[in-house]
Order: sequence, then C-alpha cells, then structure tokens
Amino acid sequence: MGRRGGQLRRAAGTFPHLALEDVDPSVPAPAVWFGTLGQGLGAKASAAGFDGVLLPPVFTPTATRAIVDRLHAECRALGRDPQTLRICQSVITAPDLDDTETRTLAHARAVTYLDAPGYGEMLVQLNGWDPAPLQALRSHDQFRGMDSVSDLKYHRSELLGPASLVPDEWMNESCAIGSVEQCVATLARFREAGADELVTYGSTPDQNAALAAAWADHSSLTRNG
Repeated sequence: MGRRGGQLRRAAGTFPHLALEDVDPSVPAPAVWFGTLGQGLGAKASAAGFDGVLLPPVFTPTATRAIVDRLHAECRALGRDPQTLRICQSVITAPDLDDTETRTLAHARAVTYLDAPGYGEMLVQLNGWDPAPLQALRSHDQFRGMDSVSDLKYHRSELLGPASLVPDEWMNESCAIGSVEQCVATLARFREAGADELVTYGSTPDQNAALAAAWADHSSLTRNG
C-alpha cells in the first residue's frame, strides 16, 4: 500500500505461481500488450509494464495523436525510450461497400460504444464532438426501458435506426469508409498521428482484401519515397 498524488493506492497482490505456459525458452519472450484507452492510469501502466498498447476504434486521428503524446510522455517520465512502446490503433473499415453495409459496420458499431454510460461521453470529449447527438441517440425509442447496453441486447444490424442519429461527420473522421483510395488516406492519417500499427476492425478479411493490397502498396511507396 502506498500514497501517490494524494491518492491511496493498494497493490493488487503477489502471484508467485503466475506464469506463461508452453513458452519455448530458446526463443525471445512474447510481447505483452495492453488494451487501453490511453488515459490517466492506463497510460502510466502502459509505460511501466507493457510492450505495446491496443487502442479501441472510434477515435479520430487528433484523439490518437493526443493519446500517443500522453503515452510517450509517461515513457519519458520513467526514463524509457518511447519508441520501445508499440502503439496500435484499431480502425473500423468499410472499403467500397454499399451504404447499408457501411452504416451497419460503422454507424451501428459506433452506437454500441456511444450508448454505454461513461464510454460515450469519453469518446465525445476526446474527439471534440458536440454532445447533443449523443443525448439524442440515447433517447431513441428503441432504447426506451432497455435494462442493458445495446451491445448486449442487439446485433449491429438491428441498430440502423439509432445509427441514423450518428453524424456522418463523426464516422468520416474516425473510420476508414468510402472508396479504397479514401480508406487508404484515412489510415495514413492515423499513422501520421503516431500510431505504429493499425488493425482493421468490424469488417471481414474478404471485405478488406483490396484495401490490404492498396495499403501495402502505399506503405511500400512511403518507405521508398
């Protein structure tokens, strides 16, 4: 137990028998990543004890940049080289898909985050969005009397009604949607924001095949240019 910054902190405990199983001692130890929002204590924990972090989707590149800067600052505060902490940003992708499928993958998926108490407010704040659409979304008739979050009650294909209240501008900023070329440009903005790696989210490998090929070509040109 200890006190830092005026707050009382308790150790989680000691676990003498906790270990990774089936590890080949002849190969390097596997990297350990942390799924985090990159805020406050999460950023401190990432810098102190993990090889990399996986950031969730529905962040704008601007929000990603702020999180990257925070993670790097925490690393420097500990005397750690920030480049040794890999940062991966999840991005919802819907390349060259029809409007209904795009809205199912992007807008309806975002509903499951936005309607969650606390999480939705955080996304709106970090992304610098107007909170009014969030309140309208949560007041949708489909959610009236709901005793859980939408992600536990509905498949995203059943959320297209509430999803119509998610501004297109939000999705265009935070998701890679539209033509393959537009998706590549969006992914590039996340890399420019400081993400070391990207992971496509929500859509299938088949749906992303053309985007993956185009991104490989873009990355090759970037490295050689």
